[in-house]
Amino acid sequence: MSDKKSEAQGIMEQINRDVDEIADMIYRVQIIPKVMRNNFIGHIQLKLERVRLTLAENRASLPSRDLQRLGKKLSTYDNKLRNEAVRKRKKWPNRKDDSESESEEEFEDERVEEIEEISEDESDDEREEKCEEESEKISEEKGEKISDESNEEISDSEKIYFGLSNSDTTNSEQSDSDNNHTTYDSTEAQLLKSLSDRQNAEICIKLPAELPQAVRIRNVKDCTIAICCLSPAADLYLVRDSIIIMYPVRTSVMIESCINCTIACAAQQIRVKDCINCRLFLYTTGTTLLEECNAIEIGPYNVNFPQKEEIFKEGGFGGTENKWKDVEDLKMVNKGTPAFTLMNENELEEFEIE
Repeated sequence: MSDKKSEAQGIMEQINRDVDEIADMIYRVQIIPKVMRNNFIGHIQLKLERVRLTLAENRASLPSRDLQRLGKKLSTYDNKLRNEAVRKRKKWPNRKDDSESESEEEFEDERVEEIEEISEDESDDEREEKCEEESEKISEEKGEKISDESNEEISDSEKIYFGLSNSDTTNSEQSDSDNNHTTYDSTEAQLLKSLSDRQNAEICIKLPAELPQAVRIRNVKDCTIAICCLSPAADLYLVRDSIIIMYPVRTSVMIESCINCTIACAAQQIRVKDCINCRLFLYTTGTTLLEECNAIEIGPYNVNFPQKEEIFKEGGFGGTENKWKDVEDLKMVNKGTPAFTLMNENELEEFEIE
């Protein structure tokens, strides 16, 4: 019994350290350069998800009072992140003029500062309760504007096709004229731009030859991305609520800080780090390495596309065996709790690329 109590105390101490770190990161959002702010907030959201997952996994062994207290804290931090997004927006819907917009932003700044200026004499519970109430007031007051802008973002979703061959481009242009798609040339700068800072987009990169550089998919949300050509390497970072389908990669794939994603890839080496609730369909000649992950499902690469056998041979996979079941889970080694499960046949998905 004492061992269980000691283990619960250790878990609680780690959670409290993580929560304190989140609070510090939220405080530092203000001083992070704008170009880095989205990535920084993404890291905070990832840490919040991981704390929630730890609480859910250990709910039975933790005191109910601590669970309630931490639940309030996490809700408060969620509200702060939302308010930060509202406060930093440059363009407000239905605004009358610049002076009115500036006064609204100043008002928002003052309200957020009020939340942070809570007396040190108050208890932790009182402080968090007051902070949560103030955050909810701001959320209610700005809720209509957030909703309007969210709808605007969704309506602006894109379908982008990069680098089709000549014959395919002709057919694509015919289709694009009917469906308001956009076709671009496959220049290096455009490829990089197309795979970073995207939301609500469908992107297809299809080249008759191998990509000249590594694929880098960074800071995307609610996207479907298909890489329909060989590539030398791939790096997926801060991908959320998205589907990523890739042709074979010659060397390695790095998947880091991804949440709620479905990813299909083939590579000689695959490494997965700090990911939560992802479904991975893999083809690899080596061992897949998992680091600090949770709720990962792994199945065999199941993507069908034209000339698949020839493309696999060209990518260096001819005559090789798919070792998708060979997984080294560092969490299981360190803590004894597996971070992944292997899919059954009835859980597998197939992906078709024409």
